[in-house]
Amino acid sequence: MPNALPHFDHNEILVELKQSILNLKEKYTVNEMANTMGLSRSTLSRFINEPDYTSRDIEQRVKSFLNQEFHKVNPAASIGHYKSSISEMGFVPTQNAIQASAVLSGCMEYRDLGVIIGPAGSGKTRSVQEFMKKHPHSVIRIEGDDMMSTRDLIEEIGNELGIGEEVRYGTTRDRVRKIVRRLSQDPVMIVVDEADRLVNYSVKKLEMLRTIHDQAKVAIVLVGLPKLGTFLQRGPSMRENLSQLYSRVGFIVNLGGLRREEVMEMLAGYNIENNARDELIRIALDKERGGCRALVKALRRSLDLTDGHPITLEVVMEAKRMLLLERSRH
Repeated sequence: MPNALPHFDHNEILVELKQSILNLKEKYTVNEMANTMGLSRSTLSRFINEPDYTSRDIEQRVKSFLNQEFHKVNPAASIGHYKSSISEMGFVPTQNAIQASAVLSGCMEYRDLGVIIGPAGSGKTRSVQEFMKKHPHSVIRIEGDDMMSTRDLIEEIGNELGIGEEVRYGTTRDRVRKIVRRLSQDPVMIVVDEADRLVNYSVKKLEMLRTIHDQAKVAIVLVGLPKLGTFLQRGPSMRENLSQLYSRVGFIVNLGGLRREEVMEMLAGYNIENNARDELIRIALDKERGGCRALVKALRRSLDLTDGHPITLEVVMEAKRMLLLERSRH
């Protein structure tokens, strides 16, 4: 029976994992262990017998299997320290985050206009927040909403710039001039998150942002759902002419979904049984309802339901039902 694994470098840990599986062959067949881990028999056999054959996915499944075996004979013990909250997940630099950061960096360097487009849960807002941590005095973030008028948007920008009272009164033109004046003196990049929600029946708010970009010579990045790209090219009613704005876009990226290995990295360190981990991965990779947000919600609720115990498939399925993540059956 395997004991708690000490802290070694990766090669030593790999040897320990392979040996621990070999020790269990007296109790289980390779096929039985492979089925429990969600691996093919040939994959587990190669992992055991070939010194350099491994992957992060295989290692995580083996560790989870060994942990389950360890708890069967010593329920009070634990192999290592498990993460117990979402805050311990940390930031995983996914491909989406890297691409979003590249747009933000490019716009900041060249004071350009940029667009970051992606489905819900693709990590757009988190990527912006992480970028802002690295540039705390060089970026302001505005969050759009369906009820926001041009006046509201001006006041939001003014508040972030520290001139909220100055832009509270006057004509739209006068107030925009005050923003331009401040940005000319102390330039910062403006990130407008959920920018697609600013375009409901009019493009005036986007045109106002274009004016600020042109006159203050500052970077502006619009972040939103895929329909934002359509709005920028055709307007909300497919008739407005936004060519003056769209022609100024210097950087644009259309983010996709998460990758399996990225989800595995997000789940690393949590006490999750293999079939439960597979279900959490399916939640994250779901093209319609998945993404970072769905994964975090399901994992958070699963952690709440287990209260420190291993996360099982039953727990994840209950979390899905509670969060309405299951597809309706007709």
